[in-house]
Amino acid sequence: MLEIYTKAPDFRALDRTGRIQTLSDFKGIYVFLYFYPKDDTR
Repeated sequence: MLEIYTKAPDFRALDRTGRIQTLSDFKGIYVFLYFYPKDDTR
């Protein structure tokens, strides 16, 4: 787990349109990342 205000490592993920986005695509822009486990899983 990263500490608050720690820079996140660059990573790739699919956006809602299926396009690959990287964290570095948003360099210079504040972003809020929110992760959660799938609903109804343990």
